[in-house]
Amino acid sequence: MHKIKKFAAEHKREIIFAAIYLLMVVFRFSWFYTHETAIVYRDSQDYLAYDPIRALQGSAVNGRAPVYGTILYLIRIIVGEWHQLHAATFLQELVGIAVLPLFSATLRRVGVGTRVRAAVLLLYGFCPAVYGWDNVVLTESLSLSATVVFFFLIVRYIQERRFWDGAGALLVTVWLIFLRPQFLTYLAMLMVFFVWRMFYADKKEKKIWASCLHWGQLLRWGSLSIARRFPISSGYSP
Repeated sequence: MHKIKKFAAEHKREIIFAAIYLLMVVFRFSWFYTHETAIVYRDSQDYLAYDPIRALQGSAVNGRAPVYGTILYLIRIIVGEWHQLHAATFLQELVGIAVLPLFSATLRRVGVGTRVRAAVLLLYGFCPAVYGWDNVVLTESLSLSATVVFFFLIVRYIQERRFWDGAGALLVTVWLIFLRPQFLTYLAMLMVFFVWRMFYADKKEKKIWASCLHWGQLLRWGSLSIARRFPISSGYSP
């Protein structure tokens, strides 16, 4: 008993957050299985009808950005059309749960205290405006999860200056652009950040970041070209 109390005292914070994660996982899965029917809007039909083969042949394919429609297409190939919607929403639920530790870690890295971080994590994890999108066949759920990953990577890069965190943030941004073209603004911010970073880098780092900036600019041009082919949708239609 003494060892257990000692362990609990030494790892109090970790135990608290483990309990919070467990509580949110149980709640999110319970909610998911009691609201198992996927919600489909008119915009959802465009993504479900998306054909990546036609897109590779140069067709705009109903004006939708390619990532989400391609994900649905691949899910349909793997599990069949009958289980496609359930599998897609279950994937969104898994991704939404998986990014919760990253959300907490980002708060910790920017200096949020343990109690406030626990409260904010609970608010985020139990917010209907967050988990409610997991059952909807639209891009909002994956966009929100990927945004959490983006901010985690960019904050960790600023603090630890690890090249792969910056490169990872760039890749996540490009993925987000092809999920929702509105995220082009993230890429613009990253380019400004990379230019600023080069002024404070040594010679070796400057070469690395010059290369990164070059590829980022190429990705930006490519993204703008794709964005012209896939007009931005500003909402959903019930």
